[in-house]
Amino acid sequence: MEYKIENVEEKLREIYPEKDAQRFANSFRIILDIQRDYCNTNTRLEDIDRELELLREHLKDKKEIINEIDNFLKRISFGLRGKNESLSKEDVKEIEQFGKKLTEKMNARFFDAPDVQIQRIKRIPETEIKDVKDFYTVELHLSELQKSILGAEAELWADEKILPALLKSGVFILVGAWEGSEMFDRLIAYKIANELEKRGINSLVMSDRYWWEAKNKCGYEKSALISVGGPIVNRFSNDEIAERFGMEKYVTTIGIKEIEEQLVGYVWGTDARSTLNAGKIFVESHLDEFVRRLKE
Repeated sequence: MEYKIENVEEKLREIYPEKDAQRFANSFRIILDIQRDYCNTNTRLEDIDRELELLREHLKDKKEIINEIDNFLKRISFGLRGKNESLSKEDVKEIEQFGKKLTEKMNARFFDAPDVQIQRIKRIPETEIKDVKDFYTVELHLSELQKSILGAEAELWADEKILPALLKSGVFILVGAWEGSEMFDRLIAYKIANELEKRGINSLVMSDRYWWEAKNKCGYEKSALISVGGPIVNRFSNDEIAERFGMEKYVTTIGIKEIEEQLVGYVWGTDARSTLNAGKIFVESHLDEFVRRLKE
């Protein structure tokens, strides 16, 4: 492993709540135990199956890692072989490789996901533009929140407290008020909003300029928020994230933090292409974690 288990546990506690940090640390322990105690021909298939099922239970909310474990469990059953059968030398080698691969994936997932700064994120070559285009093909439609508003407009507009009350429990997605932000960052914001809706979460895309006016007036200051676009184009990214935490402003950055009891996600790149790529990474790898923490 890259770290001693004590260092892993300490680092996890700096990032996650105690309960999550403990179960993630236990997951690393299980892999270490498998590598240390079970990678030999005296081990039975039953032993490996038991350890991996235990690991699976600890990581049941991490879909991409569960898929890795499930696929390996299918392979390790080796057809009609009985669970009491001992491992062959080939089996041992396969388990060693699996343990190394899973450790690397967990290192990346647990230590990079909550707060990632990437100095040189891979730029999108022309041949891959189509993939990003397809990813950002967003269906625009009336959300459940919008439909509920249309069903009671007269009452809602007559009482200025109703709309803020409806929006307060959702997620605000902030973009900068600049041509480039409107062209690209707002597209990312609508994609995130679309994905949040699939997960049963209401959201509202809003410019960073209006946020500062609305947050105290309407009581949004503790509402969950995702800031799209870097410190140069988005004031929230600058004042509340980069400046507050001493983060570099000219690198691609993806992360999740709690700032004064407010859950905040953020995603930006060094230019429009890297921001689009970072937005894709945020949706695919970090949004489920954001929603999990939102529902806690």
